[in-house]
Parts: sequence; structure tokens; C-alpha cells
Amino acid sequence: HHPEGTVVGVNAWASQRHPDFFESPDDLITERWLESSPDQLKNMERAMFHFGGGSRTFIRKNFGLATVHKLVGTLLREFDMKLHNPEKPLELR
Repeated sequence: HHPEGTVVGVNAWASQRHPDFFESPDDLITERWLESSPDQLKNMERAMFHFGGGSRTFIRKNFGLATVHKLVGTLLREFDMKLHNPEKPLELR
């Protein structure tokens, strides 16, 4: 038990590799973000600290996200992209 108002820190590495949040946490399984139940997704999102959290949030977070959005938009505009297999229906989740 901690007194009221106590600030508690969480190690991001430990929370992002805890089996309560991620099955096989040390394996790269990108499909887990597409195939998990809504409840499991909520738990996984709560455990992720890509940019830190609260008062310890990475100061350049918004700049980093804006850069990624700009990059994706530029790639889509500059390159003629086509579906690898246009006959196969596109599955969006």
C-alpha cells in the first residue's frame, strides 16, 4: 500500500513484455494487433509506452507522428503503387 499522492513509475520494457498483456512477448508477432479480441487490444494498448506517458511523455512525440504522416502521404503521392494481386479482395481491418 502506498500513501495517497504517491507517484509510481513503470518500466516500459517490463510492461511491454509481460505475458498478462502479450502472449509470447519476446516473439515478433505483428498479427497480434490484427487478430486479438477488443478486450485484449485494449490491454495491449494500455501496456505500450512508445513515447512514454503522463508528465514523462517524449517531448518530440507530436513532431515524430507528424513526420510519419507526412512521409506516408509523400510516398503515396510520389510512387505509383498497385495491389500485388488485384484479383484478390483487399482485406481491411
